[in-house]
Amino acid sequence: MIRRDAPVALPDRSWLGAAVLHQVNETRCDVVGWLAIEDPWPASPAQLRESAALPADAHAFLAPAVVTTKHLTFEYPLTARELVDALARDHLTPRLLLGLTGIVADHNRTLLHPGGDAPADEEDTPAAPVHLLLGTPSRGIAGDGPRQTHLVAWHLPDFADRVGRLAADTAFSGRPQLAELGDEVIQFDTEWLDRLPTRWMRIYEARPEVTVRRDHATPAAWLRGKRILVLGAGALGAPVADMCARAGAAHLTVADQALVHPGILARQPYTDAGIGHFKASVLADRLNRIDPHTTRVEALVGDITTRLSGLDLHTFDLIWDCTANRIVRARLERARRTDAAPWPH
Repeated sequence: MIRRDAPVALPDRSWLGAAVLHQVNETRCDVVGWLAIEDPWPASPAQLRESAALPADAHAFLAPAVVTTKHLTFEYPLTARELVDALARDHLTPRLLLGLTGIVADHNRTLLHPGGDAPADEEDTPAAPVHLLLGTPSRGIAGDGPRQTHLVAWHLPDFADRVGRLAADTAFSGRPQLAELGDEVIQFDTEWLDRLPTRWMRIYEARPEVTVRRDHATPAAWLRGKRILVLGAGALGAPVADMCARAGAAHLTVADQALVHPGILARQPYTDAGIGHFKASVLADRLNRIDPHTTRVEALVGDITTRLSGLDLHTFDLIWDCTANRIVRARLERARRTDAAPWPH
């Protein structure tokens, strides 16, 4: 999934660098950042996660990325040799492409194995999955107008990690080194390009520059980026909180003191696995998985009538009272009437 807007090549120069990938699970990686080849790259996993605003437990690595100055071909190639030959027409030669792959592979080994515990040279195990991202100026209206980058991804075999091993103990000094490393690889084994099919990966777009939310023209669009307090996590509060999370609220606080029990499963969005746990905690855990890059959901467990006094209600843009509790409603109204400052919605 592509989450960050893509780089654009200069009119006379392709863009070379790396994509920052967040490995969400065994079958999915998200592109959460871009690093140009001439820019300094993170020196540690913590710096890499910080550069992409990822949580501390996220697994991130780099993938070589190229954005061309012109269209590739009418149809994308079926073999690695055809792909490399097509890129060569944009002055992206095999030695340059393989050299870039080597630089990224070597940096991944340094990032992911800082203690020198990387797989041995004789092992055919890469430090990270080897993916190549390729961008072309193909999105837009026909004609001479500006184009946006269209992205595809190619999964490379484990052999590609050997390029990184050739790059060990070297420092990037510009494109000449990329060419030199690529020459070494081509001398090492050139026939693999002819035998290898291009294994294109499925791409899901979530870039703001090329996607439009389906709710962008609805009243729900107002909720995006807001801080929201939902009082009550029952038959009304839980669906309301779900709606706010899906609308892209920046921060959502769900307050409730009740536990999930068997009797509510027929009319509230909880499951058998949640029985015995606090509603607010179960709901927050589920909502945090909807769009963790956009929305953070926090559970507030306790008696709402007593916890209200400890909340700074002015930090919220919207307060939903979904408790159907007259005491809660009365305390909210009393707090609003005695407060001279403007209140949230």
